[in-house]
Amino acid sequence: MTAPAPSTPDAPAESMADRHLAMLRRLQEMGMALAEAVHKSGVEAEEPEVKAQAALAFSRVARTVRDAMALEAALAGAARDDARKVATSDWIGGTMRRTARCARRRRKVHTGVMHAALFADPTKTERHHHQKLLDQLRETLKNDEFEPVLDSRPIGDIVAVLCKRFGIPFDRELFAGQDWMIDDEESAFDAELRALAEEDDAEDDAADPEDDAADPEDDAAPEARPPP
Repeated sequence: MTAPAPSTPDAPAESMADRHLAMLRRLQEMGMALAEAVHKSGVEAEEPEVKAQAALAFSRVARTVRDAMALEAALAGAARDDARKVATSDWIGGTMRRTARCARRRRKVHTGVMHAALFADPTKTERHHHQKLLDQLRETLKNDEFEPVLDSRPIGDIVAVLCKRFGIPFDRELFAGQDWMIDDEESAFDAELRALAEEDDAEDDAADPEDDAADPEDDAAPEARPPP
């Protein structure tokens, strides 16, 4: 037996809107049927008084039908506006998240390349020693064509390619533990959890030796006593 799908907060509102639209359409159909009947009775009537009453009734029914049509159009327009707002909000949110992610990864790539450059020549620690590299790296990272690479490739791969382009030695294993080598926050969180687990294991292994050491008195041979 298939379990029923869980309800969502948006489901009741959506079903209510559909129900209201269906009721309005039904009301229009009933109003049109009534308007046709009143019109027919007025056309077929011979007495002026009956014709006048039929005309008044037809006018009221027609106004009701027009109001129902206008309300249906308003509800349908509101539904389209809500859907457009949701789609726009999702698009803006996705764009902002993607932009923030690329900016964060761009900073990590920049840090990685500069770390590799400093490690290759530790004597050059001043900014002016690497000004040309900084300019080239900044120009590369701000290029719009580089954004798809930032969004899809691992940080280590990007740093390796750029280091090769700029003639910088790069050893991936050497920088494996660096924060900038972690691709995203989820990985960073997992890495932090692993680090905490390793610390807990290390603390357990390095317990107080007094707790683990055997008591000398327990291992000593029993004292010999003379027989009674």
